[in-house]
Amino acid sequence: MNRIVNTIKEIAVIKSGEISVLPGKMLNNVDLHKGVTGNGAAESKLSTSQMEDAAAAFPIDCLPGVVKEIVRGVSQVERTPGQIAACCALGAISMAIGKKLRIHSHPGKICPGNLFILSVAPSGSNKSESYKPIMAPLYKFEANEIELWKIERLPELLESQKFHAARIKAIEKQLSSKKLPENTERLRQEVKQHIEGLAEIRDELTGPRFLCENATSEALVPLLYHNGECIASLSPDARDVIDVLDGRYRNKGKTDEGLYLKAGQTRGDHWQSELVGWWIAAEVPDLHGQFSTQANRPKLSGS
Repeated sequence: MNRIVNTIKEIAVIKSGEISVLPGKMLNNVDLHKGVTGNGAAESKLSTSQMEDAAAAFPIDCLPGVVKEIVRGVSQVERTPGQIAACCALGAISMAIGKKLRIHSHPGKICPGNLFILSVAPSGSNKSESYKPIMAPLYKFEANEIELWKIERLPELLESQKFHAARIKAIEKQLSSKKLPENTERLRQEVKQHIEGLAEIRDELTGPRFLCENATSEALVPLLYHNGECIASLSPDARDVIDVLDGRYRNKGKTDEGLYLKAGQTRGDHWQSELVGWWIAAEVPDLHGQFSTQANRPKLSGS
């Protein structure tokens, strides 16, 4: 195993299916800001020497063995710079980890394992072709989980919903009679229980979701609420995503990055949207971001 995996293994404590990373040896800083070399007019297919030069600007050797081989394989097959595939791989790992990784850097500070990655490359540099094979397992996993939910869980939910509704109707009929039954209080408590059951079913009827793309903060909040406060926002062409963050649906020049900032904080916090009435009571809202865009995209307002 490479030095990243070894370092994590030295400081990680595995318990109850969750990885809790305690303070320990930190990795050396590496420069992750070097982009694709060139004058911005890259060809759609790069030569072997160009790919090697571009890859040298990104510490691909720091990736775990299997991930490193995937990144190099995708880069060679698609003839694209290795750092584009590496960014996709880092994003995919972050999404797969979900809420299972927490680093306690010092008292009162908890750093989640979520990453926000924005890959910027010239038009025609095959960003999408690097993205597809690496992200495919995530899309397949979500599709399989949704299909499994439709086959196994949804029929149970609909049957329970029908039962609760029918029972409420029957009890209300008894309570509406001129002569109230002796067990009136017990029946009212039963109605309350059935109403609570219907509320729980409504929350589950949305089905599982792990991925999203072009969503405002108001759309992300219910997605987080219905999916264990964990969701990944990803796009191989983030033009629309960036426009949303830049305030496409906001008034007076306001931007829409608030929820992303909340998800990146290192302490527990709440996030509430008055527009839709959702409230996320989470230690840290777990939101992951993996975006790719062209080098000529304008900067975000205020950036």
